Amino acid sequence: MTSPPPSGDPRPQPLPSALARVPAILATAVAIMVPLSVLVTPKLFGPLAATAIWGLAIVLCFGGWGTWLGRQLVAELEVDWGLRAAWGLALTIAVGGPLCLFGLARRPTLLIWIFGGIALGAREMFRVSDSPPQIWRRFWAVVTGCRHTPLIVAMVSVVGFLYLGAAARAVPNPNDDWVAYLPFVRKILQTGTFIDPFSVRRMAAYGGQSYLQALTLIVAEVSRVQIFDGGICLVLSFALIFGFAREARRISWTILLLVGLVVIMLPDNRANSAAEMSGVVGFVAAWRTVVLIDRAGLRGARPALLTALSMAAVCTLRQNYLPVVGFMLLALCLRRGDEQQSPSWADRRRHLGLVVVLLGACLLPWASLAFRSNHTFLFPFFHGNYDPNYGGITAPSP
Repeated sequence: MTSPPPSGDPRPQPLPSALARVPAILATAVAIMVPLSVLVTPKLFGPLAATAIWGLAIVLCFGGWGTWLGRQLVAELEVDWGLRAAWGLALTIAVGGPLCLFGLARRPTLLIWIFGGIALGAREMFRVSDSPPQIWRRFWAVVTGCRHTPLIVAMVSVVGFLYLGAAARAVPNPNDDWVAYLPFVRKILQTGTFIDPFSVRRMAAYGGQSYLQALTLIVAEVSRVQIFDGGICLVLSFALIFGFAREARRISWTILLLVGLVVIMLPDNRANSAAEMSGVVGFVAAWRTVVLIDRAGLRGARPALLTALSMAAVCTLRQNYLPVVGFMLLALCLRRGDEQQSPSWADRRRHLGLVVVLLGACLLPWASLAFRSNHTFLFPFFHGNYDPNYGGITAPSP
C-alpha cells in the first residue's frame, strides 16, 4: 500500500469514483433527456431549436455506434471522434439496407437505433471519464498550447452558425423534393421501405440518403430537410478534418484550418435535397479509413469490413459515386517494394479481394431493394422499368 502524501504536498488528491463520474452522468442525462423532450413536446422548443437539437442527437448516435464499431473491428487503434462518427453513419446505412428490404425501417425502429447509439456513446464516456480537475487541466493545456486556438474557435462558431442556418425553414425544390425525394422519406417512416416502380429518381440511387433523412424527419418538418446534408454532414466534415490532427501528429494546424476554410467557402449550389455534403463525409471517411488501416499494417476480415462499410455507405448515396469508389479500390493494391512479386504486393491483392467481397455483401440488400422496386440494380447500365424513349419525350422542343 502507498502511504498518503504529506500535508504540504500540492499534488491533487484522487477523487472518489462516484464523484469522478459526475461529468459523464450529467452529459448522459442531457444527451438522452433533451432529445426525448424534443421528441415528446417539440412545440416547447420551437421548430428551429427542435430541429437543431434533434440533429445533434443524430450526430451523437453516429458517434456512439462508430465508437462501438471501432472497438469491435480495430480495437488496437486510437481513432479520433470524427472518424468514429463517420463509421457510425456508415454502419447506420449498412443496417438500414436489410431494414428497408424487409419493411422494418419504421419510426419506432429508427428511434431505437438513434437512442441506442446515444446510449453506446454514454457508455464510452463512463469508460474514459476523468475527474473534473483532470478534465479542466487537459482542456486548459490544449487551449494554451495551440497558437491557433482563436482561429479554431472562430471557425467552430461559423460552423455552428451554418448548422443553425441548415435547421431553418427552406423551400424544397418543387420539381425534385416534393414529387420524389420527400415522398421517399415519408414512405420509409410509414411503411418501413420505399418502392416506386415508375420513378427515375428512385433508380438513380440505392436510397442511403433518403434513409438518413428519415432519421431527421422524425422530428423536423419536411421544409427543414436540409438539416441532414447541410447541417449534420457539415459538422461531421469538420470533425473529420480537425480529427486528422490526432492521426497525423506532425501536420500543421494551418493546413487543417485552410482546408476547413475551403469547405466553408464552397458555393452552395444545392438544387434539391440529394446527397452533396454527405458525399464529402463519405469519401473523406473512406479515404481516411484506407490510409489508417494501411499505415497500421492491419489485415484480415475485420479491417477489410471497416473499409468496405465506409465505401458502401458512399455507394448508396448516388449511383454516380460508384466509379470513384472503384478508383479508391484500385488504390488499395498500389504496391510497396521493388517488385510486384513481393509479399507486400500479394498481401495487398488478398486484402483488395476481401474488401470487394465484403463491399458487395454490404450493398446486396440495397441492390436487392432497388431491383424489387425498379427491376434494376445498376441504373443506367440496366434499364429495368426505365423506357429509353423517356429522354426524347421530355426533351424541350428546339
